[in-house]
Amino acid sequence: MAKEAGRNEFGNVIIPISRGVALLQIMEKIDTQRSHTAMSQILKKCSEKEIKHLIIDVSGVTFINEAGARSLIQLIQALQLIGVKTIISGIQPLVAQMAIKTGIYFKDLTFDSNVMAALNKLI
Repeated sequence: MAKEAGRNEFGNVIIPISRGVALLQIMEKIDTQRSHTAMSQILKKCSEKEIKHLIIDVSGVTFINEAGARSLIQLIQALQLIGVKTIISGIQPLVAQMAIKTGIYFKDLTFDSNVMAALNKLI
């Protein structure tokens, strides 16, 4: 079965919202196996579409492990290196607890409760 246009290994799609603003929805779980391939695809798409602000919606994520949390931070750092500012939205309480238990410090990241709150900051 062919991959949907814009779909990457996380099972998510980069959705353009307005000029320079897009939404990345991550579904189900964040782990190392899925994230390495996805990172290069996401970076390439953001560069091609001249994205300056990317909202990473994790409201559909039900699992994150330490390696997955590190991968998410690496993705955000790589996006910053190519000039993309990120906002993480929709972290579920259970996933927040899992992320904190990993011991990884999420400093210098911007969070919002949901996509609409993030969009209101950008548009």
